[in-house]
Amino acid sequence: GVRGQVAAPGQGVAAQLATFLVSMQPGDNFRIVANGDLDFLNQIRNNDPAQNVGSTTLQQPTERNLNKERIIDPNVNPTGTPAQREVLFPENYVSPTLAVWRFLQVELDTMPSASTINAMTTTMHNFVGSGTALTEIWTTETPRDGSKDLDHFPPYNGRFENGTLRVGDGVTGATISPITGNGSNRFVFPAASIAGLPFIADDRVDDTMRGTITDVTKTTSGQFVWTVSPTSSTTIDWSQFNNGRLSVGGGAWVDIIGVNLAAWTITTSLLRIPIVANDDDALGELPYAIDSLNYDLFTRPYEAAYIRPVLAPLGHNQTGTVVRNLNSNALESVQESQMDAYRADRYWAAYILWTWQFGEDKDFDPDNEGPLFPGDGTGGAYTSVNEKWSGVAVETVSDSYWNGVDSENWVDWGYYTHDDLIWRIAAHEVGHQFGLDHSARTGLMWVSEAPGDVSQYFAANDLRKLRMQPESPGR
Repeated sequence: GVRGQVAAPGQGVAAQLATFLVSMQPGDNFRIVANGDLDFLNQIRNNDPAQNVGSTTLQQPTERNLNKERIIDPNVNPTGTPAQREVLFPENYVSPTLAVWRFLQVELDTMPSASTINAMTTTMHNFVGSGTALTEIWTTETPRDGSKDLDHFPPYNGRFENGTLRVGDGVTGATISPITGNGSNRFVFPAASIAGLPFIADDRVDDTMRGTITDVTKTTSGQFVWTVSPTSSTTIDWSQFNNGRLSVGGGAWVDIIGVNLAAWTITTSLLRIPIVANDDDALGELPYAIDSLNYDLFTRPYEAAYIRPVLAPLGHNQTGTVVRNLNSNALESVQESQMDAYRADRYWAAYILWTWQFGEDKDFDPDNEGPLFPGDGTGGAYTSVNEKWSGVAVETVSDSYWNGVDSENWVDWGYYTHDDLIWRIAAHEVGHQFGLDHSARTGLMWVSEAPGDVSQYFAANDLRKLRMQPESPGR
């Protein structure tokens, strides 16, 4: 405490300014008592164990906290309750409770848009069905990633479940949506048509024929028979295109091995049409907003530990390299922190990178991957090995919220948008930067989700650890 000068009888003392140096531990409480009687000041006490009595609730331990904060005069009702033993006229001599708060400077970085990395460009070389009733398209490159797909046992729908196929090059292509799933080298979907794709036939000398296809079928020997609708003059001699070449949908040239004017067909031994496949990821998730902190899901849990998160004065970059499925161990190599140099015992800083997705086998492509918090460190959000850099995979969280195995529960658990869930995970991951683990088995640091009044707050033991922190997270 702070004691000023005590006046001798009959003498006055000029007003003095006293400096009171508080501790650096969040949640430490102080009350200052001012009085001209030195004997009185030497007798007053504040004894937490003796005063730790009274009613309490989980969220608002009001009476017990008030009793522990009281300054006791042993000469006032020694056998009474803490309220009855409190110094007389405390409003005249005792300050309100002064609590130590620590600011936590939070730097938010975001990867830029993922629109340039999410599409898969390949070539259609075979199909199941016909040109007006395709059910599968076979590719020259595999659409398989680390996810289980239609060709695994048991089968899953693969990364491209509910995605879109663009067949053909340019604005004249055909769109197939939704994709049911993918295998090692195929896309599967409800019956769809690619009729209307443009074609060019070349006789390899001096004549070309243009138009659109109306159908394509396969013979038992694996040849492709194209039914075409030419827009060139019908006076062209079709026979001269035999042994020529054909391009459909802007694809590579393939050899023509037969023509039939009566049936309006061209036969080839190969099929080469460009296709672009996109999964159902929401490309607008990045860059993610970095203009404010979510109070209810991020700031409030830390305030219970007398830590007040605020936006850092530096950093907040959105110029980093976007990675589609980032290995969590590589998080340090892509972070761009400008606040790390300032982390110190007296200056606390935390770091979050809004990233796209982490491991392919837990990115909710297909939808039934997961759960989001599997407990094995391969879920939708990570902290790097040294617990210094946090990354939150915003697209993974979005997929989980809208399509994943827990999608029907998120609102009941108190997450009314997928952004709420993103911020809950961010708070969890920064907890790891403080050195917290999953040992509490409840509350915000546990890996399983539950109703918000339980899982959106730190467990009591984790709160104690936060209030005992001697240094910045990440140090």
